Formats: sequence, C-alpha cells, structure tokens
Amino acid sequence: MSALHAHDLSRLTSAVASFDAGPLLQRARTAASAPVETETALDEVFAEYGGLRSVIGPLVAVAAFGTGTVAAVVLLMAGGLTADRRRAELTLLRARGASCPV
Repeated sequence: MSALHAHDLSRLTSAVASFDAGPLLQRARTAASAPVETETALDEVFAEYGGLRSVIGPLVAVAAFGTGTVAAVVLLMAGGLTADRRRAELTLLRARGASCPV
C-alpha cells in the first residue's frame, strides 16, 4: 500500500470526477447489471486541502525567516559577549607590554 502525497492531488481529483460522472462511472454501469449511482464528498475534501495547502506556504516561509533571524541574533550576541571578554584580556596584555598585530 502506498501513501498519498500532495503532488497526487490533481490526479486524485481527476479520478474522483471520472468516477462521479465520467468514464469510470460508465465502466461500472457496464460491469454491473443494476443501475449504478455514485456520490462522494471527496472533491470538497480535496478542494479544502488545496486551499489549506496554498495558505500554509507563506506561514512556513515566515517561520523559516523568523528562525533564521533568531539564529543570527543569537550568534551575534555570542560574538559580542566573546569580544567583550577578550577586550579586557587584550587590555591587560597591552598593559604588560604586548603589541597589537598590524
């Protein structure tokens, strides 16, 4: 059994439409001796899923941008703290006669 994926949505929508009122319904009517009627709400489910999928794209982009921004701020703050600690150490070394690299 295989799983369903988002890229299968158009193929599934087409298959459901074909079974509701298309070639697949005609085949089912031909194969069955009694009249065949089909009714499904899957087309509405697929439309709702497509709508949710189109809306969630920008949300994921904002979340990725926010995560990247927070990571950059944390790295800058860590660098600032490290530089602040090193500044006192370098000042002490210069006071003892060390020279600055050129």
